[in-house]
Amino acid sequence: MKNRTTWILASAMAVLIALFFGYEVPDRIRIDGLTTEGVLMNTQYADDYSHAGFRRIKVGMSEQEVLDILGEPLSRLGPYAYGNERFPENGHYVSLIYSSPPNLRNTNYRARVVLMDNGAVIEVYGRFSAD
Repeated sequence: MKNRTTWILASAMAVLIALFFGYEVPDRIRIDGLTTEGVLMNTQYADDYSHAGFRRIKVGMSEQEVLDILGEPLSRLGPYAYGNERFPENGHYVSLIYSSPPNLRNTNYRARVVLMDNGAVIEVYGRFSAD
């Protein structure tokens, strides 16, 4: 029993030391959250994409700033002309898609989208997507 208590205390101390003295949470966890780490997923990213770069994207940045950080997206969606009957004010939005599931068999993936309006970032969308 004494060995178990010692082991638990030592483990707790190691975790606290790691947290306070330099352990850094990986960028993908900062974007998607810790709960997704055990989930089987398969994500295809754009060639120059990085989680660290994605975290640097902020509302108000220009499209060129985004491209300088993340490179060309896998695809661009928009302008959203097809939904103009319901949301005509959104007809000029463009989505830069930086990730997708590589196949339709396993569609659990880390979604990474930058929504642009008139050449400026209006939303940065990063989350785990389970379909």
